[in-house]
Amino acid sequence: MTSTGTGRRVLLAEPRGCCAGVDRAVATVEAALDQWGPPVYVRKQIVHNTHTVARLEGAGAVFVDEVDEVPEGGIVVFSAHGIAPAVRRAAAGRGLAAVDATCPLVSKVHREAARFARDGYDIVLIGHAGHEEVDGTLGHALQRMHLVTGPGDVAGLRVRDETKVAWLSQTTLSVDETQTIVTALRQRFPQLVSPPSDDICYATQNRQNAIQEIAVQSDVVLVVGSANSSNSVRLVEVAHAAGTEAHLIDGPDDIQETWLNQAATIGVSAGASAPDTAVHSVLDHLAACGFDRVETVSTTIEHAFFALPQELRRNLNVPGSPQADELPGLTDIRTATDALITQLLERETPRMQALGLTDHMDALRPLLLGGKRMRAVFCYWGWHGSSATGPLDEVHAAAAALEMNHSAFLIHDDILDRSELRRGQLALHRRFTLDHTTHTWHGSPDAHGDAVALTLGDICFAWAGELIGTCTHGKRLARVLDHYHRMYQDACYGQTLELQIQADRNYEPDRCLSVATYKAARYMLTPPLLIGAALAEADEAMHTAYDTFGTALGEAYQLRDDLLGVFGNPATTGKPDLDDLREGKPTVLFATALTRSSPSQRTRLLNLYGRPDLDEAAADELRGLLQHTEATSVIEEMIRTRSQHAARALDTAPITDEARTALHTLARHALFRTH
Repeated sequence: MTSTGTGRRVLLAEPRGCCAGVDRAVATVEAALDQWGPPVYVRKQIVHNTHTVARLEGAGAVFVDEVDEVPEGGIVVFSAHGIAPAVRRAAAGRGLAAVDATCPLVSKVHREAARFARDGYDIVLIGHAGHEEVDGTLGHALQRMHLVTGPGDVAGLRVRDETKVAWLSQTTLSVDETQTIVTALRQRFPQLVSPPSDDICYATQNRQNAIQEIAVQSDVVLVVGSANSSNSVRLVEVAHAAGTEAHLIDGPDDIQETWLNQAATIGVSAGASAPDTAVHSVLDHLAACGFDRVETVSTTIEHAFFALPQELRRNLNVPGSPQADELPGLTDIRTATDALITQLLERETPRMQALGLTDHMDALRPLLLGGKRMRAVFCYWGWHGSSATGPLDEVHAAAAALEMNHSAFLIHDDILDRSELRRGQLALHRRFTLDHTTHTWHGSPDAHGDAVALTLGDICFAWAGELIGTCTHGKRLARVLDHYHRMYQDACYGQTLELQIQADRNYEPDRCLSVATYKAARYMLTPPLLIGAALAEADEAMHTAYDTFGTALGEAYQLRDDLLGVFGNPATTGKPDLDDLREGKPTVLFATALTRSSPSQRTRLLNLYGRPDLDEAAADELRGLLQHTEATSVIEEMIRTRSQHAARALDTAPITDEARTALHTLARHALFRTH
């Protein structure tokens, strides 16, 4: 078709690119590399995309075909496409620490296969022969599974009992393709049983709907994705079916000039495993060719989020820091804290629904019920350190208040930092900006998103204040509130100082260390300990010991973050690698490098640091300068001395031996982490 209107334009499909399952799989490999260091072995390609695989290889991932290629005792990640039980058994037989990144939607199909087989059904699996997902699903009921690739395969099927036949499907097939085969199956087996819900991946269907929408308005459609990506190939087929020329490309180098010569409108989408960086490089290339007007065509909004595999929070017998689920007291305090926050949300939900704010509560819930709950667990052990402990219910309420207060700060921080993601989902300001754009509401989308997120953060601060006010009474409450309000004020002071340094660029080490002290030590660690101690009516000696321990450990924790923000890969935060460098965060690391640099190095450091357009090449140069000045060694020494100071304070603190041991474990977890 020929586009109407003037000028050359791009119609950009929304949704497109990485789905929640792919994001989870890639983040799993990144988190494993951060936690245990390379090499981390990955069976098969973690996702079917050449760019992503190459990037992870550069970070230390080693991709293998089978687990027998992994050294005994090594770490292996299973790809998003899923595995057969035999693969898991083979990994266990080699003593491998296995992390399963199988997409939860694929895992659902595996469970359905096992259930049907257990109930005596023959199972027809609709899919592509040789696809990794299909191979993995077949392995869950191999003796009862029959692979069907098209309607022509149905007539030759031989089953045990034609009244007990069920069907399942590869998740990345299209609804139309699946239903054609299901119709043929139902004619052959009238009592055919379907799975309890549609097994077509939501992302597959959403991307096909979106590309149908843009294909009928485009002269040419470009689908960003790799040749071995089933869902990317299918997007090209969907565009062809709409009567539009379409091509699968891995990046801009694959675009042929002849495709563009006679086109006025180019449609662009991406398969569910294609990173957005590849899409943007294609858009940049098209802009250079005259297609500099980009119009987003949105057919739906995706809010799906899959948590990282449980194995990343368990002991894999790898030397190093304790895993999250091993941290003393964490499981119980997390359960109690989440229960109180859930109770509050259930109480407030009807009020927000009555105001038409259901989406706002839905956006808040996963944020408020996520996170590591470190403030809660420090509060618990601050209370437990005294032999004269008060009611545990008071600790739970205080812990819930601390975590709610932290979530409120995160919402506001994401606005200030322009962060895209938080806890694996869109940051609130980005979510409501997107809602505004999708509905073409009045006013500025960015202003709307910021204002809604700001207000929701304020609501969370109010809820936190309510929780802390109910945690106890009398003199204990007065002391708790004193610590709580001081924590709130100190965090705001630290944030204000950080913004000021980013503006005036006066990166004096003492100023930057003050940011670390106020935003970490006097916010994350010390106040929860002191609030716990206040609930136990502890004496001044215990408060002094906690203050010393928390301040030293908190500063060391933030200094570790300084290093990770430059040299690490913060997969658990969901933030891109270059955020801190592009924002010009006033870290002690950068301030130290400036004091140790030559005039020319100082000029280059200041030119690079804080540039919004900083790319990987410039970031590598910046990292090299930080290392050349030996600023990294200075920071490691600062971490060491502060951790020793914290340990000495803890060893001499007048607290119970159980609390002392637990806090030492928590300190190791905080300082040993690589993410």
